[in-house]
Amino acid sequence: MRRDIIENLIKWKESTERKPLLIEGARQVGKTWVLKEFGNRYYEDFAYYSFDEDTSLHDLFVQNISPQIIVEKLSILRGKKIVAGKTLIVFDEIQESNRALNSLKYFLEEMPEQHIACAGSLLGIMLSKPGSFPVGKVHFEKMYPMTFIEFLRGLDNNLLADYLTNKKDLNKIETPLFNELEKKFKRYQITGGMPAVVNSWKKHQDIEKVDKELSTIIHSYELDFAKHPPTTDIPKIKLIWDNLPIQLAKENKKFTYMHIKSGARAREYENALNWLIQAGLLLKINAVNSGLFPLSAYREPAIFKVYLLDVGILRTLCQIPASSILKDSNSFAFSFRGVIAENFVATELTTTQNKAPFYWRSKATAELDFIIQNEDMIVPIEVKSGKSVKAKSMQVYRERYKTEKAFRFSMKNLSSDNNLTNLPLFLAGILKNFM
Repeated sequence: MRRDIIENLIKWKESTERKPLLIEGARQVGKTWVLKEFGNRYYEDFAYYSFDEDTSLHDLFVQNISPQIIVEKLSILRGKKIVAGKTLIVFDEIQESNRALNSLKYFLEEMPEQHIACAGSLLGIMLSKPGSFPVGKVHFEKMYPMTFIEFLRGLDNNLLADYLTNKKDLNKIETPLFNELEKKFKRYQITGGMPAVVNSWKKHQDIEKVDKELSTIIHSYELDFAKHPPTTDIPKIKLIWDNLPIQLAKENKKFTYMHIKSGARAREYENALNWLIQAGLLLKINAVNSGLFPLSAYREPAIFKVYLLDVGILRTLCQIPASSILKDSNSFAFSFRGVIAENFVATELTTTQNKAPFYWRSKATAELDFIIQNEDMIVPIEVKSGKSVKAKSMQVYRERYKTEKAFRFSMKNLSSDNNLTNLPLFLAGILKNFM
């Protein structure tokens, strides 16, 4: 399955100022696969080492982390010489070894000709022992679940994916194509973008197997709750995780601690929530109280929404049957269709921008789903799950800030009126094409 991050890895390989590479992201988003694929396709040879699978690897870094000595030992271990410039060294789950993490500094300083790429969880890296992280010596890439366009490519719908990728005009999508894309989009809302789930659907076309794969992933995350965080935070993390459907179903999507448990306060649950965010399982979307440049100056730290990293995981966690999405049943339409649409746009914007958007709220009652900064232009965005697109908040915002461009995602076809552009939801990942 083609992943867009490969293009960034090729640029890294060809850079004259290349640093050791570290891909960070939640578990099971495809970090290991993409590094193996990259090594196979773009190098004469690659040497793969997992600190999670082979705990004895830690011993190689205990006494001496000189790159020359480490490479010599790794060559002996694999029974084949590692050649700088020809062999890509891959360290998987590098956060499990503080010494290996620290060795990246010396690879840059003493052996820059050796290409080295690593994968690790953001949480594990952040929790690494003081002094072990090589600040300024590593090139970071973030990895997320598959976008809708990556999903299309994963199912060999390459012509549809190319059509979307190259779409830059506001001409309406012809009805047969629109209907086909809507059908595929419903499938994506069911499976989400976790590679193992997409692969299951590709192989079996079986919803039950998809649901089982998603449940397995969720269970593995829940096992991590008991493995990594401080003991005192474990029950709090589980409470927040189980409470997410309630948070997302509220009309006011602002995250509220009191909905976790009666009498709950931020100071009690803040660390637990941050653990889920840092583990990459939740996206945190902060509010801004102004539409002026730069948005970060108007962020309200205590006011935010959270979304799941993936719509398939969201659907499974909320126990929404696939049939409700396929049939567009009334029960789904009046409850969680809007939630899934918002979550989808949040993940697509985060992945394609490589950073989370904001959302705007006035001091009164107006609230806009998302707002992003494109260079020095502020772009407001609203999300509608169907074809009914009436909303007052966008009008309030535009009258106040006289915005140059505004976007609405819905299930209506492309159109533009008074610089408000309507895009079908499945185009959220290529918003930049219409900027």
